[in-house]
Amino acid sequence: MTLEHEDTAGADDLRLVPRIAIQAFCETSDVAELLEAAAADRRMSRAHLKVQMGGLPAAVEFYGAAPTPNLVVVESKGKAEDLLAHLDGLADVCDPGSKVMVIGHVNDVVLYRELIRRGVSEYVVMPLGMFDVIRAIGDLYVGP
Repeated sequence: MTLEHEDTAGADDLRLVPRIAIQAFCETSDVAELLEAAAADRRMSRAHLKVQMGGLPAAVEFYGAAPTPNLVVVESKGKAEDLLAHLDGLADVCDPGSKVMVIGHVNDVVLYRELIRRGVSEYVVMPLGMFDVIRAIGDLYVGP
C-alpha cells in the first residue's frame, strides 16, 4: 500500500481529534500502516493510538483482562456471521463508555444496519485513505 498518493481533497476541513485513547486491532498490514500514518498526522497529535495485529479475536482476548480505551478500532475481513459473533464477545468485555469502529472489506448495507443496531459507532469500508480515517474518528468525537 502506498500512502504517498493520498488524495488530499477535503483535508483542510479536518478538525483536531481530541485527547482520546485509541487501540486498533488489525488483520492486514495495509490497515495497520494506514492507521499508523493517520496517527502521525498533526490532527491526531492529541490522541494516543496503539496499533496491534490480530483483529477482533485479539481484541476480545485483550479486553478480557484490561479496560477498554475511548475508541476500539477493529478490522474484519471475515464473513458477516463471524464478525457479529466476535463483536458479541467484544461487547461482553467492553466498558460502557467505549466506542467501537469497524473497518471492513465488504460494502453491505444490511451488515451496516446490524452493526449499528448492536452498538457499533462507525463502520467504514476499505479502501480508505489516511484522511478518511482521521475524519471518521474525528466525527465520532467532534461531530461532522
